[in-house]
Amino acid sequence: MGLSASMWTSVSGLLAHGNKMNVVGNNIANVSTIGFKSQRMDFNDYLYINGGSTSGPVQIGAGVATYAVLGDFSQGALESTNSVTDVAIDGEGFFKVRKPNTDQMYYTRAGDFYFNADRQLQNPEGYRLQGWKVENSTRLTFKSESINLGKDKTNESAFVGTGTPQDIVLDSWYLEPQRTTNVTFTMGLTSDGNGDRSTSDTSPMTALFDQWDATKNPPMADTSYATSSPIKVYDEGGNAHTLTVYYDQVAAKQVDANGNTIYEIEGLPAGYTVYEYCVTIPPEEDMRSYGGEGYDPVSNTWGKKPTQFYNDPEKGTNKNAGLLMTGHLIFDAAGNLVNQTAYSYGANDDPTALNQCNLPPEELSSWQSTKFSSNGLPTFCANFTGQPLANSVSEKLSDTQSQAQDYIIELDLGLRCLGNWTSSGTLLDLQGTLEPAKTVQVTVSPVTKPVYETEYQPDGAGGWQDAAGDPATPAFPLYIEDPNKRGSYIKGTDSLGNILKDSTGTAYTGPFFAQGTDKFVPNNLLGQAVKYTDAAGAEQTLTYDATTGQITDAAYKAANPKPRLFVETQVQERKINYNNDVAKYDDPMKTENASSAGASSYITQDAQANGYPSGVLSGTNIDNAGVVYGYYDNGETIPLYQIALYDFHNKQGLRREGGNLYGQTKESGEARQGVAGDNGFGVTRAYNIEGSNVDLSREFVNMITTQRGFQANSKGITTVDTMLETVIGMKR
Repeated sequence: MGLSASMWTSVSGLLAHGNKMNVVGNNIANVSTIGFKSQRMDFNDYLYINGGSTSGPVQIGAGVATYAVLGDFSQGALESTNSVTDVAIDGEGFFKVRKPNTDQMYYTRAGDFYFNADRQLQNPEGYRLQGWKVENSTRLTFKSESINLGKDKTNESAFVGTGTPQDIVLDSWYLEPQRTTNVTFTMGLTSDGNGDRSTSDTSPMTALFDQWDATKNPPMADTSYATSSPIKVYDEGGNAHTLTVYYDQVAAKQVDANGNTIYEIEGLPAGYTVYEYCVTIPPEEDMRSYGGEGYDPVSNTWGKKPTQFYNDPEKGTNKNAGLLMTGHLIFDAAGNLVNQTAYSYGANDDPTALNQCNLPPEELSSWQSTKFSSNGLPTFCANFTGQPLANSVSEKLSDTQSQAQDYIIELDLGLRCLGNWTSSGTLLDLQGTLEPAKTVQVTVSPVTKPVYETEYQPDGAGGWQDAAGDPATPAFPLYIEDPNKRGSYIKGTDSLGNILKDSTGTAYTGPFFAQGTDKFVPNNLLGQAVKYTDAAGAEQTLTYDATTGQITDAAYKAANPKPRLFVETQVQERKINYNNDVAKYDDPMKTENASSAGASSYITQDAQANGYPSGVLSGTNIDNAGVVYGYYDNGETIPLYQIALYDFHNKQGLRREGGNLYGQTKESGEARQGVAGDNGFGVTRAYNIEGSNVDLSREFVNMITTQRGFQANSKGITTVDTMLETVIGMKR
């Protein structure tokens, strides 16, 4: 190996260190470049020349070469800004951008984006940021038999957007109204038995339902229910309506004052609590109708005109106008919601296509176990705009198309059904059956102290006044000293539930009845064998005037001024079979927001309803999952897009394109696609940009060592040159 070869060895060192100085200089030059990832140059020994020695073959090095230029893809510092569209990736991943007017895609860590005149999210060079569009329209479908929601809790997907990534464009400056399709309540109810306000001997499980009367104002009296939960919902035009759910407890067993069973729910496990609920809207906002036939969608006409629920020209307002669904919540002894019923108008009816349900809305048999949504929740029709075939969940435009499905709302009280109903029932089934009649004794309270009309009189305004005309509160019952009405009730009900009227059948304004100074027998018992128990405990038959009701039995009068009077009458007990008469979920699944019956007082713990009116975009925001939200002047915050993130198994294989861009190559492999905060990707930080990851102190050290290496190699060249001059001088 000659001296000239030694010179070329040093030359390779000069070239290599010169290249490294380029890398170091490029890093230092980009110390303020956003999203810049620094590089480092590695050397390797370049070439060896074989030779010989006394000890055998040897190799003599002939220089150095650039071994690799590797990128440093570590995290750069995040710098805060005042722009929401400045977005940094805190962790792994790249943004994907599209070159304008082409399909060429690039990747970048620089998140200095902004909306251009066309509302496209781009970087300063016009490259469009890519993301998934979020589908905000909601449409419920009825549950099919093949759908199974599963019994385990499902993890929510990190993906909010759907479809193929595309340019992020804010084309939703105007937000179209969204109809309400879901109403969710988490109710805290009590189980102490004090919540049974509406009762019924004949239909105890529909007592609250029976209280609703659209012809009255209000249609549901305040004394009829234990609690209620109102919420605002929207129709397809964005108009707001108030939907109210009323709740009232249903006693498992009811007895009268004499201990006789009026009804009993058989088969209900011990300690269980049952609540009846009714889903309602103001009757005047209920545009449902029934009985229409032969609807023509083209001309919007009927072969047979429908009957309106509310204010029909011929039949007036139906009692159940505004009543959308009713049912029961069943809680176990611990207050956990374990089952539910839900009945809506004509749910199991099967009208032919283009015909309406024609069941009488006021009859219990017309309210049937409703259909489930694909989410396993009970549904009802809320027809606010008079849609022709959206009055019952059973109505349809054709054998394969349901208009009602476009107008249903699902009710979520915390229980989903994975199967179907245990039976296809109606509210009429809940009346149960009557047991054979049996004879019982009914107690009658006798009069003990008459008060005369000269002492108290009605004031004409529903109250009372004394003889001087001053307001007064007398002790009831009151009596009138009127021989013509002696022995006659005036108003109210007696212990048997009979309506109390005078002898002419006229109901009077005050809760009083006519009587003289003697004790009496009520007129509704005249002619019956009235009995009492004397002081010795023996049963005696009372004697009285069958015309006036005045007691003529001297022994009775002398024995006790307050004896127990009773009559024997026939009563029937009503039996409701919980397992057979009540149509429940056959496979219920409790959710995290389930209502409960263990509260000390009534409370609506949570109430939610989707849907909103129209609005205009007033601002944007981007969350840590890369979701771009729009703020609208109607108060809604709507997700519009989700930024797509990408990563590579071999980042060193990416090609640096300049302009803070990287290009995919064969060496980098295909990009892995995902969203922020999921599957190893970093989170997005709005109001931030990622700075360069260049470490100046390290680069200065590299610059000094590179300079020294370059100087040393240059010294090698000058030394070899001196040696060559010596050789040439020897020749001279």
